[in-house]
Amino acid sequence: MPHKDPEQAAAQKRKDGLKGYYRLRITLLITYGNQCQNCGITDIRVLVLDHINGGGEKERKTVSMMKAYRLALLPENHHKYQLLCHNCNHLKRIRNCEDIRKP
Repeated sequence: MPHKDPEQAAAQKRKDGLKGYYRLRITLLITYGNQCQNCGITDIRVLVLDHINGGGEKERKTVSMMKAYRLALLPENHHKYQLLCHNCNHLKRIRNCEDIRKP
């Protein structure tokens, strides 16, 4: 039954959206091995989807996180992505001079 209160309806929509996001994230983590490809950590709170050849910043500006996850789940895109922990991802970005912010 639909909510009569617009605030309640908006809150429910946000809640449902988060459930969908977390389901998609878990599917993504399982698909990509559920561990950092560099150091092997398995704490899902710190695992991120990494673009193996860079380009994540550009993608984030053009598609939503949900869309990026869906694209990464397509079998033909598995060679483009990997799971890294935040630390390994940050070190990779420094090593490859990715996303250097200009002052």
